[in-house]
Amino acid sequence: MSIEFRVGKDYENGSIIDVLHDLGFQEDGRAFTKDGLKYSYKGCDKYQSYVFSVTMSPIE
Repeated sequence: MSIEFRVGKDYENGSIIDVLHDLGFQEDGRAFTKDGLKYSYKGCDKYQSYVFSVTMSPIE
C-alpha cells in the first residue's frame, strides 16, 4: 500500500530530500520517519521543478 502526500510547490534549487523534510519526514538510515512510522520513498509526480505529490510506502 502506498500513500500519496500532496506538495504543490516549486523546488527549483531543491532535492527530493528537501521536499520530504518540508512534509515532516526525517531521515532514518535508508528509510524516512514521520509521526512515529517508517516509510520508504517510492516516487514523485512533478513537472520540471514543480512537485505535485510524493508517494511513500509504509514499512512494517
